Amino acid sequence: MNEVLAPAALAALTGSMVALPLTPAVLEILRRKDAGPLPARKDDGNIRNFARSMRRYIAPLREPLAVCAQSGAIQESCLGDGSYALVVGQGGDYGASDEKIQTLILFAQSVSLSHRMIFLKDLYAAGDLYGGRQIIFRAVLAEKDVFLGEETLVARWLHSEGSVFAGRGSTLYGRLSAETAAALSTGCKFERVCAPVIVTAANALQRRGHQADGTVREFHIQQGRLGRSRIRGDIHFHPGEMFLGNIIATGAVRIDEKTRILGSAKAGTHIQLGTGAEVEGSLVSSGRIDVGPECLIRGPVLADKEIVIASGVQIGSPDSPATVSAPRIRISSGSRVYGTLWARLEGRVEE
Repeated sequence: MNEVLAPAALAALTGSMVALPLTPAVLEILRRKDAGPLPARKDDGNIRNFARSMRRYIAPLREPLAVCAQSGAIQESCLGDGSYALVVGQGGDYGASDEKIQTLILFAQSVSLSHRMIFLKDLYAAGDLYGGRQIIFRAVLAEKDVFLGEETLVARWLHSEGSVFAGRGSTLYGRLSAETAAALSTGCKFERVCAPVIVTAANALQRRGHQADGTVREFHIQQGRLGRSRIRGDIHFHPGEMFLGNIIATGAVRIDEKTRILGSAKAGTHIQLGTGAEVEGSLVSSGRIDVGPECLIRGPVLADKEIVIASGVQIGSPDSPATVSAPRIRISSGSRVYGTLWARLEGRVEE
């Protein structure tokens, strides 16, 4: 009897071991718990969402903020979730006894901060905010202009209802947005920047009061429907040529100096623009894009690897914002982008 049962028991045990890993899949087929759609983000992806959220969070402190602004007092207040906030009514120079500020702080007037301060919580400024050198901010919401000293670090996000001027060597993680302009000095590192105009300069702090100066170059827009040319391999436009239409090449697209493309260009490997080239549409590359000095591009500039932008380049215009997006972006001093700079890994302003 044992000789008969032993093989059957062995077969049953082996079958159960084989079936055990398949049990979750069988149960899912029967019950269908994960058959619904995946949850999607609830916000609209706007770069200003963090600032809007903070504004709602500090809304209960509007009255203490107004009172402190009139009296110049410093008051500790409590928020709805039990957290404490420090409301500072006095303007001018501000230097805490402890270089590390461990509470949410709200400045009711324009303020100048000492060097090497560390803000472990968010900061709100009702007036202009002047930062010293080597300050570390967690996040900043400002109602007017923000001036970041050299080697400042913003860990999460910064939003200004005015303009932002970032000193040399500053690091701007996360999102930087401004309602008027953003000026970045050489040596600045960034991830996502959004403003009506983004300017790169040797020293952005010297541009106070004239951040949007400079001639806006106009585009000669071609009316009518453009054709499309598909190229297998590379294509080269020689100096001074003009091409009417859109270009799609499986290889590289080379556009020499003073050449005008009245359309868009897409390349499978590389796009290179010579000095003074103009593209009325967009540039899209599966590899790298090199934009030479004094170029003019009206549409988005998108690359799967890297974008390098020389000095004197204009991308977009006040009435036609554009997006520059790639894992890595290197942009030289003296260029401007109307719209968004989005470096998914790292962006840097160079000499």
